[in-house]
Amino acid sequence: PDVLEQCRAALAQNPYLILDLAETVFLASAGLAVLARLNRKAKEMEGELRVANCAKEVLKAIQWWRSEKILLLLTIFLQPQPDLVIGD
Repeated sequence: PDVLEQCRAALAQNPYLILDLAETVFLASAGLAVLARLNRKAKEMEGELRVANCAKEVLKAIQWWRSEKILLLLTIFLQPQPDLVIGD
């Protein structure tokens, strides 16, 4: 399954989702659209989507898209936990 489906499945279990983007080096408009959809879905479920560990380039893309007003960006550096990681 793709990332969107994996995240939707995770949201179905718990409406609070943190996406660790530490290994993401580029985020195009399709990726931003996925984040927007997931954010909308989390809010519909009275939950919250957060993104963590954004590289500078990824953060710039999010800021350029003005989605920093939509998504809560974590500035802390989370150590990935095996039980929290979706996919490989």
